[in-house]
Amino acid sequence: MLKSAVPVVVALLLSSVASASPPTWSSKYTVSGLLTIPFAEIEEPFAAFVDMGAGKSRLDFYGGMDRVFQRGDLNAAFKVVPFTDEEAENKVGCFAVNGTKESPVEPQSVLPDLTGFTLRGEEEEEEEGGGRNNIYLLFSTTTTLLRTT
Repeated sequence: MLKSAVPVVVALLLSSVASASPPTWSSKYTVSGLLTIPFAEIEEPFAAFVDMGAGKSRLDFYGGMDRVFQRGDLNAAFKVVPFTDEEAENKVGCFAVNGTKESPVEPQSVLPDLTGFTLRGEEEEEEEGGGRNNIYLLFSTTTTLLRTT
């Protein structure tokens, strides 16, 4: 969830409908953006492909170099990442984790829960805590995807 102890600003490109209330997210969507944590000097590009109804999500980081798949339909999570060890240099590995009955694997949504937010054009929520002032901004745009043949 974005309301954590660190300030996170995520620019989202997604399909939503402009209205007087916060957008209602579709259960199936694609988003991309830049995760920025200024005091840690981290800027991490990401893309997410989510289908909550089918129980599937995929998160890509650094242009797809690192990929995380959450498959609720298989009760398993997979991480595909490059690695180097004593035997291999710059190989791609797939690491799997199975869910359990007590802790099943579920798809991961990257969109925030907007309960309590109000639409003001530019969304800004402030929270005091941990010795710092955290500001949360959410910008959304309506996009029409064009397919070429």
